[in-house]
Amino acid sequence: MKSRCRNPNDPSYAAYGGRGITFAPEWESFVGFLESMGERPRGTTLDRIEVDGPYAPGNCRWADASQQARNKRSNRMVEFEGRSMPLVELAEVTGVPYQRLHERIVRRGWNVADAINKPPRGYF
Repeated sequence: MKSRCRNPNDPSYAAYGGRGITFAPEWESFVGFLESMGERPRGTTLDRIEVDGPYAPGNCRWADASQQARNKRSNRMVEFEGRSMPLVELAEVTGVPYQRLHERIVRRGWNVADAINKPPRGYF
């Protein structure tokens, strides 16, 4: 976390410190970090809930690989039933195949309701 945010020689710096991601002053020491976050549960890594926000209490959690993969800037986010979610989650929630949703929403520019509800003609 510290290196990503502060060290221009870190391979990840451009995606973190280079775009303004910081960390809480109380996390300068490991003791302060540990007091906020607690021990790392097995199979998890540190994740920022709001990907454009800082590493700070209230914006960080311990997350498994699946949670981390759904919380990336590169994910295509959509609005469905009043909440924002990655396209892959929309496919799971609605039962509509991911490829169909991707084709309709991302490639063809359909709105979410039509992408979910219109019956397929051919493959899409």
